[in-house]
Amino acid sequence: MVTPLQRCWLWNAAAVGSTPAPGHEAGGARVTALRFPDSDRNTGEPALLAVALDNGGLKVYDVVRACRRSGRSGGSTVGADHAATASTPTVLDAVGTVAHLRSVTPDAAAAPAVVHHIAWSPEQSQVLATAGDDRLVRVWDLRDAKRLVQTLEMPGGEHADLAWSPRSAVYLAAPRRQPRGSISFMDMRVPRRLLKTFSYGTCIGTVQWTPDEELFCMAYGGTGVEMMLWPSLKSVHFHPVNEPLPGVAAVSDLAFRIHPSGRQLACGNEYGLVSVVELATLQPQYVLQRLRSPVKQLRWSAAVSTAADTPGHHFLAACGALPEWDSDVEVAAVEATEGPPADTTYGAAMLPRTVQLDAPGGCIALDWHPQRPLLAYASLSDTFIRFIGSPDG
Repeated sequence: MVTPLQRCWLWNAAAVGSTPAPGHEAGGARVTALRFPDSDRNTGEPALLAVALDNGGLKVYDVVRACRRSGRSGGSTVGADHAATASTPTVLDAVGTVAHLRSVTPDAAAAPAVVHHIAWSPEQSQVLATAGDDRLVRVWDLRDAKRLVQTLEMPGGEHADLAWSPRSAVYLAAPRRQPRGSISFMDMRVPRRLLKTFSYGTCIGTVQWTPDEELFCMAYGGTGVEMMLWPSLKSVHFHPVNEPLPGVAAVSDLAFRIHPSGRQLACGNEYGLVSVVELATLQPQYVLQRLRSPVKQLRWSAAVSTAADTPGHHFLAACGALPEWDSDVEVAAVEATEGPPADTTYGAAMLPRTVQLDAPGGCIALDWHPQRPLLAYASLSDTFIRFIGSPDG
């Protein structure tokens, strides 16, 4: 039995500190990135949501506490064929404003430095790293009055992702997408210590370590996922994701996300196809209903169990990439099985849709709360962050 998802809250990200009128979009600031911590390792600490805006703002929220205090909780179950919406925006009180960033480039001194990637430290619940369009990686400690504890300037173009090593919480990986991709690894034990930069002849996208930190994976050239031993970075597997289709224009990109257990790998390609494979064997297990645009992001939820004697499942959320496409967010429930399911079509079982969510103008960012099935996502065409799930988990 799959846990039902409910409409929870609609938050106007541009109107912080005052309650806007229903449907009102104030200020014009839009979300560029949002991120919860990847795990609930920090027991007893609230899982904070970091939100970046296109005016350079970077704020942090205790979403569950703030929304419970606001008294605006949904409660109606969202069906598989109905969009999750709320009629009245809720304004959340920020735990703290981390910064209002400005570009450091001489020709754009007054322009906002927009953050596109956020990564929380796996070990320290109040430490996060950010990267954006000014080639800087910044590390913030929310417990420190000075806030900014490290700044590293990276060569090359805009960052494509940001990832912490999950077990040691020592290394930070920052890939760059174009024109020639590269990945820089930083040792966070030593301020401003850049370990090494690896250059490639093609673009590099999403990066992630497996939970046991044995493999480092990266989206390589928009064609597949390269899996390498860590720390030697010796290639051991390559999983192709994008296959050319006649008459379909390529966008040279893909998305992937490793299951929290480390046993499954979800991949989304430029044709809107999402698949789940067994990581050890790369054997296909599931396919998700095709999105209407190239896949931009994939996120796994925490484990969900409806009863003590039933197997748990995880929700997988996938969102489309391009604003000119009619985009959406698809959510499906996935069981953590080993090997291919018994009922398969073309080598993989079709995952029934749990819910389809509207993302006006395309989804710019989405993430799951690490301790409960609560999804936050933001669209390109308005200033709202939408929440759907089970806040009481």
